[in-house]
Amino acid sequence: MNFKPIYVLVIAFGIGLVLSACQKKTENTSTITDTLSVETPAKDSAEAPASSIEDKSQRKSPPDSVKANVGNVQLQINYSQPAVRGRKIWGELVPFGEVWRTGANEATVFSTNKDIMVEGQKLPAGRYALFSIPQENEWTIIFSNNADQWGAFKYSEAEDALRLQVTPETISENVENLTFQIASPEEHMADVILEWEKIRVPIHIREVF
Repeated sequence: MNFKPIYVLVIAFGIGLVLSACQKKTENTSTITDTLSVETPAKDSAEAPASSIEDKSQRKSPPDSVKANVGNVQLQINYSQPAVRGRKIWGELVPFGEVWRTGANEATVFSTNKDIMVEGQKLPAGRYALFSIPQENEWTIIFSNNADQWGAFKYSEAEDALRLQVTPETISENVENLTFQIASPEEHMADVILEWEKIRVPIHIREVF
């Protein structure tokens, strides 16, 4: 079939208009997509909104702390307070013979700004996770160099700074929430005391001169 030159030009021009329109539509779609990807925040944002930050005071085992001066030594214990809530604690909730975080949630942290003697053994100044291994008649107290950890799940004996044994005491009055106290009977000596349920565990400390 023979087409006259004028018809060929018209057809070519029409095809050119269609291709140009398709190209512009593609470019506009790409621009919209790019704009949306910039304006829509990522789901896994590195910085969580303030409303999602946990209020630790609302935990079932809320945080607490105790501090005291023993001579020139500043002692502090940061811990969480689990409650008895009608449960059997020793030998069940807290098994005998296993490493325990000595509290709840994050590991309990024991801090001293100077070297001290703990049950006659030297502990250098620093921050430590305070772990324990409860038994019916004797407890092992552990000061770990890895102070910042959750519970005792990543506990490693290789990170121990000090291990020692203490004797638990039975008390008549039930202590509902685990509590640490620091009592200083003399200027340069103190007892760190853990009480929970009907058990009391004293740890003797004195200043190093």
